[in-house]
Amino acid sequence: MDEEKKLPSNRPSGLPMNGPAASVQREFMARLTMQEAIEAVGKMLNAYPNARDGVRDGYMGTIPALLCQYPRSVALRCANPINGVCRETKFLPTVAEVVAWCEPTTGHMRRTVEFEHRSQTQFAERDYCDAVRNAEPLEHRMKVAERIKNELRGHGFQFKSDTKLAQQNWKQFSADDLLAKYPKPEP
Repeated sequence: MDEEKKLPSNRPSGLPMNGPAASVQREFMARLTMQEAIEAVGKMLNAYPNARDGVRDGYMGTIPALLCQYPRSVALRCANPINGVCRETKFLPTVAEVVAWCEPTTGHMRRTVEFEHRSQTQFAERDYCDAVRNAEPLEHRMKVAERIKNELRGHGFQFKSDTKLAQQNWKQFSADDLLAKYPKPEP
């Protein structure tokens, strides 16, 4: 048996937002109640002649339940008998047609809310990093970094600053120096 799907909550998420994104957040989180959705679908059915004769209880349960999953403003615009999904369909809209009508607007709202949430998370991480950075004095951090570098040098690791020093001490070998260092092998 299919598990019953939990409908989205009507309460706000509690994300600390202000400005235009906050209104999009509130609009995105607001949902129709089932009773409001049934009333909206009832008004939508007025756009179709003889629709009430062909509608079964399943339709009046499925479409309102679907509208409850979308933001309130999108669901109400979708169920609008003049400018909603009725404008694009000749017959009673199917679940797929309702979804196709609601998704573009909902997707835009979802991306705006997700962007704002990611921004808030990044700001919180930046504040945390700044607090950690300011908690330790710069001198202490530099001493720790130098100690780690020295340990790595002890294991044969070279840093760019080390190679600059080595390049300053570099000299070109003469032919005699090379022969002294690498004698000719005896045949």
